[in-house]
Amino acid sequence: MIDSLLTLSFNLHSQKGVYALLLGSGISRSSGIPTGWEVTLDLVRKLAHVEGENCEGKEVEWYVKKYGKEPDYSKLLPLISTTSASQQHLLKAYFEPTEEEREEGKKLPTLAHKIIAKLVAKGYIKIIITTNFDRLLESALEAEGVSPVIISSPDAAKGAPPISHSKCTILKVNGDYLDHRIKNSEKDLSKYDRQINRVLDQIFDEYGLIISGWSGDYDIALRNALERSKSRRYPIYWTGITKPSRISQKLIDLHGAHFVQITNADEFFNNLHEKVEALEEFSRPHPISTQAAIITLKKYLSDNKHIQLRDFLRKEAEIAKKGIDKTFQDIAQISPTLESATKAMKQIESSCEKILYLFSNGSCYVKKDQTKAFFGAFSYVVSQSPPTSGHSYVAWNGLKNYPALLLSYVSGISAILSENYSLLATITSKPIYSKHEQDKNVPVQSRVYAHSVMSVDHGRQLLEGMDRRHSPLSDYLFDIVREFVEPFINNDDHYEKAFDEFEYLWCLLHVDSEQENNSPHIWTPWGSFAWRRQERHGEWIPDQIEKILEKSDKNYPLIVEGLFGGSLNRLKKSYEYSQPKLKEISGRLY
Repeated sequence: MIDSLLTLSFNLHSQKGVYALLLGSGISRSSGIPTGWEVTLDLVRKLAHVEGENCEGKEVEWYVKKYGKEPDYSKLLPLISTTSASQQHLLKAYFEPTEEEREEGKKLPTLAHKIIAKLVAKGYIKIIITTNFDRLLESALEAEGVSPVIISSPDAAKGAPPISHSKCTILKVNGDYLDHRIKNSEKDLSKYDRQINRVLDQIFDEYGLIISGWSGDYDIALRNALERSKSRRYPIYWTGITKPSRISQKLIDLHGAHFVQITNADEFFNNLHEKVEALEEFSRPHPISTQAAIITLKKYLSDNKHIQLRDFLRKEAEIAKKGIDKTFQDIAQISPTLESATKAMKQIESSCEKILYLFSNGSCYVKKDQTKAFFGAFSYVVSQSPPTSGHSYVAWNGLKNYPALLLSYVSGISAILSENYSLLATITSKPIYSKHEQDKNVPVQSRVYAHSVMSVDHGRQLLEGMDRRHSPLSDYLFDIVREFVEPFINNDDHYEKAFDEFEYLWCLLHVDSEQENNSPHIWTPWGSFAWRRQERHGEWIPDQIEKILEKSDKNYPLIVEGLFGGSLNRLKKSYEYSQPKLKEISGRLY
């Protein structure tokens, strides 16, 4: 029987972003951070000392006798420190290290925290649920350059962006130590606010789960949320140093969870990370070869070596195409399922990985007279695979355009980030699509867009975690493409804005191409941007397009470099056709 840690490693590697972490106090104990209840008991001892008494070992009994009820953190703290500033100062002593403690390595992120941060930075983990009040996770993530969205109160849950579109979301179900509303008493832990429960229900329904350092014995509301989750779409892996308690075993049995016996959290996460890294190395081009290819590309571009550039890109295109064709040969007789589609898409992404990096960098640095070499490689990679015998599934026919979609998104988003539209203009001005005779003079944007590659219904069925999304393939691409444009983005907001701007621009380019081809029925392709428009509280179009339209200025790079045939009138015509339809679509999604 395969070890549970191995199956978890395979699942985590092949399904990026599908697993959430649920972390309890066990993850922070080795750092010397106390639990909320330990803080409460220490505050009781301090209160007794102020009143000239000693309750060591009998804190609860003393407090109940003195005040007629069990100690409650939120009510106890004001009795000892009367001002907000003094309360924060008092609490910092429990959770923030002194210079001496820092030298001793206490109250600092543990190895487990640091490994988790690495998994987040690489995109394997996007969501962390924690019962802890400390900020060790935040510190570890900051060291990896990740700024997480923190949800530690009902208000924060209500105002937080969709968890699927954040690099990392931390849900602190019991609060943050600097917030007096933290939960630690049995009464506090028995019920969560509706907004917190809403987020928990979504996570438990849509994501797999890795549980570490949490017994389930005391956090009643969190336990109830897990109990009421009916989804079995992804496994639960529950780690423990000792055998599960009776309550834990009940939850494990309820969800058919895999129990993983571990020595400690540090060793577990380190082993998991090592195995995922090993799979990463096995399934992708060697990082050195990819980096060397990027260096070679930049040299050919800077030295203006057209012939070498053309031959170099053609060779990489042939390697990518070989892998793509093999994927479609392998799935020709297989019906599309969640498992088979996931495997096929991962194989295509792996085959295209190096050339996607080359197009990302190329789109940023290329000059107009160098784009022909890129277009030659582009045309070769995206040419349709030869017909296969046997069954012909609609989902597989659409997926044959996935390489074209990947290259278009990577090239286009890089163009927006660098404001270099030369390559995008070339790609969208020349015909490459030849599946049907009537399409022989049609450029890629006319036939290749998210919905043509995978319909919403197919996306919900075949893409993991996307069964309730408005734009499943677009949302999936949001995570995939980021890796290839990472060097050119500043933060999450910068990337999201560029992604949405490209999808909007691709929609206009599609409409423009169809109008130029006098198509009788023109589809208005939309993606994530269509529903994110609502979140921006009003009409939204990319900044550059808005400025061009407002000023009727032909001198913007987007027009000068040849998009829309270098015609401002064509841009306006496409915009005027698309805008009311996009507005209608946005309204329909809400």
